[in-house]
Amino acid sequence: MSTTERQAKIRIVLVNTAHPGNIGGAARAMKNMGLAELYLVQPREYPAPRAVWRAAGARDVLTNAKIVESVDEAIAGCGLVVGTSARERRIPWPLINPRECGARIWQESETHDVALLFGREDRGLTNDELQKCNYHVHIPSNPEYSSLNLATAVQLAGLIKGKPALAIEARMAEINGFTVSEPSIRSAFDMALYDLAAKAADMPLYQFLGGEPRPLRTDLTIGLQDTVEETVSRAQEILDAGFDAIKLKVGRPGLADVAHVAAVRQLAGPGIAIKVDSNQGWDYPTAVANIRAMEDLNLQYSEQPLAVWDIDNLARLRSKVDLPICADESVFDDKDALRLVRAGAAD
Repeated sequence: MSTTERQAKIRIVLVNTAHPGNIGGAARAMKNMGLAELYLVQPREYPAPRAVWRAAGARDVLTNAKIVESVDEAIAGCGLVVGTSARERRIPWPLINPRECGARIWQESETHDVALLFGREDRGLTNDELQKCNYHVHIPSNPEYSSLNLATAVQLAGLIKGKPALAIEARMAEINGFTVSEPSIRSAFDMALYDLAAKAADMPLYQFLGGEPRPLRTDLTIGLQDTVEETVSRAQEILDAGFDAIKLKVGRPGLADVAHVAAVRQLAGPGIAIKVDSNQGWDYPTAVANIRAMEDLNLQYSEQPLAVWDIDNLARLRSKVDLPICADESVFDDKDALRLVRAGAAD
């Protein structure tokens, strides 16, 4: 069977994708890898101009994408189904690493249709959806930010499949040469490769890297939920898991975020650390209005409230409100950090 015929048997399934740009980006990544079978399970916003814009030269993949109502429809007829996740889950099904995943998909595509499932940006695939899979591929990632850029994850899965995982410098050189910025996903693959090397050496990762055990405080993130009730439900899960810090994604129109953040503060009480992250989702007036409306909620800081390039307004905002401003997405190297400090644009 030819390479083209085998590629035609590989489906990329995006489940309940929230941002249409990720659908377009995934289509573009698929086109670069010679894949064309895109299935969309209940996308939240599609068709959408932002998907077309991100797809660039892969509009034919979008045009031919199949929109379905369930995962069952998307995987019908497949002999192999693999679910992806950035989180390790305590459920008894076969777990494989990304390298094994690529090799198995390519092998099975000779005789079967194959589906690779990518879940929601903020919380991935549900356990019920993962139960439909033959394998679960886990990409170890930063617990502070475990969601991966969906389009980039799709493409990098193809870039390094079947290659020696222990050649870390070579694999990271390929990844760094392929991506522009994308610090979170580069970090995720870097950690995944070192995790594999530590497992091969039969050592804990901290020991493999020359460290020793120490406490690490972290939080869990609540993505953009449709209702306040859903946000509160996610917060309760985080508190029940024993976390004492919560990050809330914000960036809704107007002052809609305030009710979500206030409800979590009321649930959590004064002893839980809460921070907000708008991922560049506000403009200057909206950021000022929201941060002032949240003044009594005892927040730790506001993360990337404005666009990464809007340094002047970040500085204006910082001088206008009392809440510390974090501008992590504006920083890719030491020069970016120095520019922010000199502009007084971040704390």
